[in-house]
Amino acid sequence: MPVTLGYVDRTTMTTGLGPTIELTGDVAADMDRIRAFYADKAGLRPELRTEPRLREE
Repeated sequence: MPVTLGYVDRTTMTTGLGPTIELTGDVAADMDRIRAFYADKAGLRPELRTEPRLREE
């Protein structure tokens, strides 16, 4: 299933769409790719930032 990542980055004052990722079924690897994409992004309230994670993590 393809998933397109979106973001709001307050640091650069930009919004946009990131890559479309084809989920592989390897949940850990897929989440590592998603975390890597969001690693340098800061939302509207950076003090509330949390790492993207699944409930099982």
